[in-house]
Amino acid sequence: MRKKLPADRESITRRFVLTWPNGDTFRFYVTVGLYEDGTPGEIFFSSDKTGQFASSMLRALAMAASIALQYGAPVEKIIQQWRGTSFPPEGFTGDEFRMCRSPLDLVAKWLTATFLVSIHKPSS
Repeated sequence: MRKKLPADRESITRRFVLTWPNGDTFRFYVTVGLYEDGTPGEIFFSSDKTGQFASSMLRALAMAASIALQYGAPVEKIIQQWRGTSFPPEGFTGDEFRMCRSPLDLVAKWLTATFLVSIHKPSS
């Protein structure tokens, strides 16, 4: 059964910047809508350098991931599918993740650090 998020909800938005060796940059944003318990229930992407086709594909990918989360798919499964994907743009991130093979690989690393590492930390 699908569990939609409430109309008013908390979310986290992260800005990412990929830098190629020639100095060009690609900026994009990921917003994760949260259930009341802090678990992810939807994902949105936006970027500064995409055409209509790429924007539409990102929107469709985010919608599919959001529906999967709302039907109970664990975020670990989405991360597993996105981690290690390789396609341009790729490169240096200038943040704690240092480098990625694609924007999806970078998002998977961030989702892991944000939602899985804290879940699996031993309580003191």
